[in-house]
Amino acid sequence: MKNNSEQIKIAVCGHIDHGKSTLIGRLLLDTGSLPEDKIKDLTRIAKDFDEETQLAYLTDQLKEERERNITIETTQIFLKTKKRPYCLIDTPGHLEFIKNMLSGASQAEAALLVVDITEGIQDQTRRHAYLLRFLSLQHIIVIVNKMDVVAYSQEKFQSIENKITELLKNVGLKPQLIIPVSAKLGENICRSSKNIKWYRGPFLTQAMDAIPSNLTPKTSLHDLRLPIQDIYNIEGERIIVGRIAAGRLREGQNVVILPSGTQCKIKAIKSFQQTIKSAAIEENVGLTLMADIPGLQCGNVICAGENPPKNSIRFRGNLIWLHANALTIGQNLKLHCATQTLPCTVTKITERIDPKTLTILENDAQCISENQAGIVKFELLNPALIEKHSAVTELGRFSIENDHGLLGAGTVLENYV
Repeated sequence: MKNNSEQIKIAVCGHIDHGKSTLIGRLLLDTGSLPEDKIKDLTRIAKDFDEETQLAYLTDQLKEERERNITIETTQIFLKTKKRPYCLIDTPGHLEFIKNMLSGASQAEAALLVVDITEGIQDQTRRHAYLLRFLSLQHIIVIVNKMDVVAYSQEKFQSIENKITELLKNVGLKPQLIIPVSAKLGENICRSSKNIKWYRGPFLTQAMDAIPSNLTPKTSLHDLRLPIQDIYNIEGERIIVGRIAAGRLREGQNVVILPSGTQCKIKAIKSFQQTIKSAAIEENVGLTLMADIPGLQCGNVICAGENPPKNSIRFRGNLIWLHANALTIGQNLKLHCATQTLPCTVTKITERIDPKTLTILENDAQCISENQAGIVKFELLNPALIEKHSAVTELGRFSIENDHGLLGAGTVLENYV
């Protein structure tokens, strides 16, 4: 379990131009988290740009982003409050870059959803809300930005607050807080705003510091999952490398390797060129086994020998389809789950959903078009370890790719042996 000093990852989402980059820039500035070279950069450009552009510049580092005035890449920004460090994942707001938003938010434990009070809820606000639910992110703080533009009107804030609450309710989310701010002026970011005295809740960094430290529960020893990322032969020794997706690993532990079901025992665990006795979830490790296992390869998953999971042959999942050519029933695909590459077939499209309007477009559909979502059933060509996203995040999240890139992404709702 995390303690208060451990980093929490927060996705920053919202429609284009609603102020995500400005908000992050303000957080960096007001928490004193800016490196010296960035302070010099800010001073250098200050004479040429207004305050809002200066703050956004801190986040939008790519030349193309500054020229086009939109966030393209998913950028990780690090800051620290008095309580603990944070990694803010700045996700693109433009429809063109929804793939980047999806990959960025998938790493987060909580989210800030930014809404411009002058524009209100937009198409991408709805899409991002749907994607947050899709990724099972339940701790959502809504930031109603640009309050200075409406003279800090309580009436206008309450109106948008009601609409946001209704939107998230329709998606299946409940915001932890809805905070009125002016990112440009630093109102309600790292201190209470004198201009928003009617708001009685915490300012933003207080709300961030109140995020529970155990949003991603650490599972028990018997829940060990370690997808094999690579295998090296070093001085005649076979080193298996991977990142622990759940549970703990210990020297001498009995394990099972899936999908083959081969049983073996851990000989030694290495981390940063040191031999260690045990390792926990999210740690990258190298390990050796007490016996040479024929056929061991990247994509196999090492599991605890006691009460090991079973392979799946079919599963049902949420899916966002991102390619111009529609997904169709009977289509053969390559699915990536953790380090596994799994040939599969689409057997049923239970629902086709418009994430912009959050409506079900069709039940028992024949296809899912670009930027639409759906509930889809898949059948794997060979048994493999796939689990519910709610149980083991890394083994419950998948992408669909071809030689040209990402086609779609999803999360597992049910798996069948």
